[in-house]
Amino acid sequence: MNSKAINIVWLKRDLRSQDHLPLKKAERAGIPYLIIYLFEPSIIEYPDTSHRHLQFAYHSIGNLNKVLSQFNRRVDLFYAEAIDVFKYLIKDFNIISVFSYQESGTQASWELDKKIKDFCKYNKINWEESQRDGIIRGIKNREDWNKKWYHKMHSSIIQNKYTICKENPLEHSFLMPSKLKSLTKRVSKLLPTCRRRKCLEILKIFH
Repeated sequence: MNSKAINIVWLKRDLRSQDHLPLKKAERAGIPYLIIYLFEPSIIEYPDTSHRHLQFAYHSIGNLNKVLSQFNRRVDLFYAEAIDVFKYLIKDFNIISVFSYQESGTQASWELDKKIKDFCKYNKINWEESQRDGIIRGIKNREDWNKKWYHKMHSSIIQNKYTICKENPLEHSFLMPSKLKSLTKRVSKLLPTCRRRKCLEILKIFH
């Protein structure tokens, strides 16, 4: 039996519903797609990861899901290493393309991405990493870098539109541990209430 052909949008740092090129590419491709976000244990344990990073991601995804729910879509959360998630997904699906933004992070995230690149190459999966900002990863010199930066920074804002998803929700066993889920759900009380409210109002602009 042939596996169902799908694409995957792999969310990383950009958790907006608008001005999002990978999500636009997935809609434009015209086949079913999953939207995934990974809480990777190795990244969570890395020294530069704070609880606030996890809380921000969790609540941003919650807001994104409110938008996506109008189209019977959602972000599927996984607590697992990326390579394990993709090995799991490829058992049930014929993954045609993975759309994501290019990561610009630590050496650890770079090494993890290289594993996924090898996995995609081996399994003949097209992985399209879009440039997220002015950073261009892996360049050998800065020749014409300023022109490329200017072009990127002055590109038009993407108006994302979504179709109704007709697929059944994905079910999997890569669930977040209850302790971690409780931590990520928590809203930091370190900011005064008025400042927290103002920050949340500003963040809503980006959705």
